[in-house]
Amino acid sequence: MHLHQMKIALVDDDHEDRTLFEEAFDLVESENSLSLFSSADEFFACIQNKETQVPDLIFLDLNMPKINGIEMLKMIRDNERLKNVSVAIYSTSSSQDNIETTLSLGANIYITKPVSFQALKAIISKVMKINWNFHNSKMNRSTFVLTV
Repeated sequence: MHLHQMKIALVDDDHEDRTLFEEAFDLVESENSLSLFSSADEFFACIQNKETQVPDLIFLDLNMPKINGIEMLKMIRDNERLKNVSVAIYSTSSSQDNIETTLSLGANIYITKPVSFQALKAIISKVMKINWNFHNSKMNRSTFVLTV
């Protein structure tokens, strides 16, 4: 349980995936806010403004053009303002290579995009209930991949 409203960001180039995520997010009982970005460039342009509050959690798609999710994860971890932000990899890929790479680069959790709207709501609800301070301190391979 969080003591404050969390600021959540979703970075995903697929318009339909962003729309479905937003609809599911809105249906989950949450006081958290959601910002949607279609690319790493759009996200970083927004964050460059020092007035912009850094998100508490970023859902990050891996398969994006120009700057993919792995490159963006590296950029997040190298950015002084963002390096401690929790990152949830949110991808259609369930490749062990992607899981291992994102874990080693400092992602906090790996979620394979669910195939149903109900499963998407369940995943979002589960993620919103994670105590990120505890989760981050107890990170290991068994807690990294999230399933419904």
